[in-house]
Amino acid sequence: MLEKSLKVNWKNLFYFIMVKITHSFITNLLFIISIVLSFLVIVVLFSLNLAIDKFLVNIQYYIMILYGILLFIFVLMNAIKLFGTQVEDSSFLLLLTKPYSRRTIILTQYLALFSVSFVFITLNILVLLIVGGIMGGIIKEPFLVYYIIIVLKFFAFLSLFTILVTTGTVTILSFAASQTVFLIFIIFCSLFLLGGLPYTAYKNEAENITLNIAGNQLQVKEIKDSILFDKYVKEGLIKYPDLSKALAEFYHSLTESELQTFDSTAVQAKRIDFFTKEELIKTRTENKTATGNIQSWKGKTVTGQVTVQVAFTNPFISLNDLKTNLNTNFKKDLFNLINDYDSRYKLNNFITQVKFKMPKLIKYDLPNCKITTATGVDQPILGDEITNAFLNSIDYRFDSTLRESYNNIFNNPVYFIIRATEDYIYGQVNNLKIISNNNVSITENYLKLQSIVNTYNLINKVNFIEHWNQIWTYFMGFYGDFWFSPLTNSNIDFDTQQNTLFSYPDFDFTLSNGKFDIKNLPYIQNSILLIAIYMGISVRFTNSKIGIAISIYTHWKCITINN
Repeated sequence: MLEKSLKVNWKNLFYFIMVKITHSFITNLLFIISIVLSFLVIVVLFSLNLAIDKFLVNIQYYIMILYGILLFIFVLMNAIKLFGTQVEDSSFLLLLTKPYSRRTIILTQYLALFSVSFVFITLNILVLLIVGGIMGGIIKEPFLVYYIIIVLKFFAFLSLFTILVTTGTVTILSFAASQTVFLIFIIFCSLFLLGGLPYTAYKNEAENITLNIAGNQLQVKEIKDSILFDKYVKEGLIKYPDLSKALAEFYHSLTESELQTFDSTAVQAKRIDFFTKEELIKTRTENKTATGNIQSWKGKTVTGQVTVQVAFTNPFISLNDLKTNLNTNFKKDLFNLINDYDSRYKLNNFITQVKFKMPKLIKYDLPNCKITTATGVDQPILGDEITNAFLNSIDYRFDSTLRESYNNIFNNPVYFIIRATEDYIYGQVNNLKIISNNNVSITENYLKLQSIVNTYNLINKVNFIEHWNQIWTYFMGFYGDFWFSPLTNSNIDFDTQQNTLFSYPDFDFTLSNGKFDIKNLPYIQNSILLIAIYMGISVRFTNSKIGIAISIYTHWKCITINN
């Protein structure tokens, strides 16, 4: 009969504890603060219409605040209210007058604390989802789906985080006074904001070190970038994935010696054949003309009104040709890339900056290249002259009409964008071939790198504050969308989506027969083993009889002593 009464009255006990929590001023204040902040942060971030990398960096500041401060304090204050002040506020004496077992009381308190924490998490996640969904839908953000996935992952992470914080707080409350526990956890809360500093210091120190690989001087960052580029191309995380993958696979088909002689006639022939198969090169000769006044043409006496005719053998298609025939994903990516560069840098400005790339893949039908004077006299021109007349306005001086007309012959966005892109990707593949095929010199720099890595590994093993942040960044992943910085040679920033308060998946180098083993990379961050241990401890301690028994025994003993 008594057992039946216990089962019936269990709900009353739960209701009593929930009322105690929800009537707390600090509980309601934290609810309001978190929801208002969630609303405001998402509205502001979406309204700014930030690029994906800036959006991700900034939203992680609030993610850190939400779980590292607000949720932390929320669980802490309610745990103290339930488990730490029962004698002071006499609620424990009230419970003693009811026919509840110790186990029932402790488990019900746990359940109530988990329940109210879950409501706290759920309400904030709903605000992030609903407000973000509405704002993203209005602004039509392309990364809205990824944002929703991140928020759902964050919900799972917050749930796991709450389990460990709750069990840890209650256990410590069994041995220490509420004021001491509050101080301890406030210190922990503050340290969450500093946990990623060792990782930032490690990266700044290690990635600028230069290593010698078969006479090639490569910085650690360049080496890592080439390895990550190869990895992310295969995973589709590089912007314009089909364009990037096709170019990367083509360069991987070349030997290391061919990559070292990239502009040789034989390799140029292979490149032209590749672009012909991708339908970027026409299979016919094309004549173009420019008319105006020549003031001087180096090596020739011709001046005055002229018509310059340039005949191209197998020229690249025009932007209009590309636009009207987007029949492959490769060409769609290229068209999107051109539009992106036009909106961000203006194509004419970009072409002016990279015009030195012009000579590499352009072939002339020289018998049909000529200058025709006003009297009808033709003068043949050589390939170097044609190229230099475009690149050099000092030795080849034209009036504004001829200069504009002549430049328009060569100002083909399709050609210059593809030339810049292939140089970017060629640089990454070439570095990867050097890294994987050649021995590393064991120099002072290499030993310095290993010393820095070993020191950081030691710090990381004991930096448990940062381990939770590592779990979050491991599951968060990357949106991708990585691309090269224009006007630089093969520079791609894989840190652009990373917030400096967090640490992210990173790896060390291992040698196999004197070479870097790029297929088996030992990760020094976000270890799957570490994540499994933390998740296992959290769930096991909460659900196990041992964990419950410890909580009941130590907590009850503490109350008995206090009385």
